[in-house]
Amino acid sequence: MTNVPHSPYASLPALSDEERIAAARKFREEVAGRRTCRMFSPAPVPRGVIEEAILAAGSAPSGANHQPWHFAVVTSPELKARIRVEAEKQEAVMVIVTGLPASDAVVPDYALRKKPLEQITSWL
Repeated sequence: MTNVPHSPYASLPALSDEERIAAARKFREEVAGRRTCRMFSPAPVPRGVIEEAILAAGSAPSGANHQPWHFAVVTSPELKARIRVEAEKQEAVMVIVTGLPASDAVVPDYALRKKPLEQITSWL
């Protein structure tokens, strides 16, 4: 990660309680609308798109701003197949460990279905 120049915050805006509540409500509504994408395309993705996504993810806030994560990009069909098998094993273990039926809302049936996404996408 390259060093990013420090940009101090300007003073915080003075908001009334009603404005703060409205802003908090708007944020909650946006977060509540977030969805996980489980639809993938086999269309090729330029390497530059992947590099930009990793740079963006690597700049996410962390404790003491250390960004202690590492990213790996996988293109090998064989390795993607191995990752798929291991991911499906872990999902099955999650269902067993929780003791919940697969139909339970906390552990959806989706966790037990085979998912080829790791092999459909050009990057993983």
